[in-house]
Amino acid sequence: MAALIVAFAVAVRRSGIADRAVHRGADALVVLVVVQILLGIGVILLHVPRSLALLHQAGGLLLFTVTVFLTHRLLHVTSEQEFHRAHAQEVAFSRP
Repeated sequence: MAALIVAFAVAVRRSGIADRAVHRGADALVVLVVVQILLGIGVILLHVPRSLALLHQAGGLLLFTVTVFLTHRLLHVTSEQEFHRAHAQEVAFSRP
């Protein structure tokens, strides 16, 4: 799962989308995945201390929230780009 999230973030960064919020969201995903992995390892090695377990749960919620935000932002940005692309073609075809 972590590899898929990191691959998704890399694909977003390489997509050519110029929206800063999208790039920050992709970076946040990678950081949160690394933190989640480290917290998960710590929970297992230290035999499930409550504080670490709660941090791990909070990290999962934050990871989910950033993923939803990034997905929403990507849908918004790509639909905006499609609109501008279609409008540019419309203007180009209407010129005499």
